[in-house]
Amino acid sequence: ATAGASATSSETPVPGGTYTDAFTGPFAGVDPHNSVYGGARVVPELYNYLVRDYLALFPQRGVIQDLAESQELQSDNVTWVFKIRPGVKIAANDKGIAVRDMDSSDVLASWNRIASPQSGSNGYAFTNRWVAKMDAPDASTFRMVMKQPYAWTMTNVGSNLIGAIVPKEWLESADLKKTA
Repeated sequence: ATAGASATSSETPVPGGTYTDAFTGPFAGVDPHNSVYGGARVVPELYNYLVRDYLALFPQRGVIQDLAESQELQSDNVTWVFKIRPGVKIAANDKGIAVRDMDSSDVLASWNRIASPQSGSNGYAFTNRWVAKMDAPDASTFRMVMKQPYAWTMTNVGSNLIGAIVPKEWLESADLKKTA
């Protein structure tokens, strides 16, 4: 759709375009792992998450699959195994990132950044306190091992303020805080 035109349900979506949002208050950028207030409204619209957690706001909706097509808590009660949905593509972009499927290496890179104290991420406290290790044993599997059983794992993984999954190439960009 073009600016000023409204899309109807009979139109075929086309890739590209511009996302515009408006709000009042401070805007600290669109860093997917440490944005607050205005950025926290924009980031969830632009990036995938393993899951989306709606339990606090809409208990009837619960946890909804996003980049993960499934997750399972193993019998040890500390290992979460997420299966990555095939065919979730990085959109054509002007950032130099190839159109390709997202995979577990993107998830691991994002969660490693979230866990890093240098990133200033909103999720650092969660990962530092609760996560023992993470890995991506193959392209379709991401594992998160907790230090002990933790009932709020899915809430943190699916939080708009914590769990954005970013193409690994974009995590290296100096423009990460300015553009998405």
